[in-house]
Amino acid sequence: MKKLPPYGAKLLKQRNAHVTPARVWVIFGRDCWERLPVDAPSIAISDETFAPGLYDWTPVVGVPVHVVWRSGPKEKALPLVAELAQATAPVVVHFFGDGDYPYTAEQPFQIDAEEFLSELQRFGLDPGSTCWSAHAAEDYNARWWEYHAALDYTTKLYWYRQEKVSEVMAILDANTGDLNDNPPEDAKYRALMREIESLNAILNNDEQQNSEEKNSGAA
Repeated sequence: MKKLPPYGAKLLKQRNAHVTPARVWVIFGRDCWERLPVDAPSIAISDETFAPGLYDWTPVVGVPVHVVWRSGPKEKALPLVAELAQATAPVVVHFFGDGDYPYTAEQPFQIDAEEFLSELQRFGLDPGSTCWSAHAAEDYNARWWEYHAALDYTTKLYWYRQEKVSEVMAILDANTGDLNDNPPEDAKYRALMREIESLNAILNNDEQQNSEEKNSGAA
């Protein structure tokens, strides 16, 4: 019977309470208990005790995972990443790093899980019992695109709302008196405020819906 990974029970409790983190760190290596990140939940996996099929990855379903591969053989890192990629998307593998490193898009030595697994398979390394296959890769890529499409939509909506907020601020700055004294500006102000309220409702609803969907998948 599979068991929750170290710190997994605490994370699962948060998920069941509809608390969805922006990311989850998985620290892999002999010193996995040291220098844990402080910006998001962490799961510590020792390369000495890890075995394919050992852990239940329910706590990370629907949440981006960043694997920090500090040490340990590729023969163990490969099935770990494969299991995580079958549980959630996106999964990013970081090399030669610590959990508290300020990872950015420009940070070297990082690779997406699908590319990582495909590259190692090309050199004859088998994911083992996790059976990473073309079908598994296709499923992962579909979930990867779904995540980023939703993220892109929300980001564009957010910045559109910020533009409307800027327009409101410009009206208020230009009208130090009562807006009722300037009917055209007053009408524009009220229309903008209604649009902002609608955008807020959409963004808040999307955030709540995404959280509920992710946590229902983790249940």
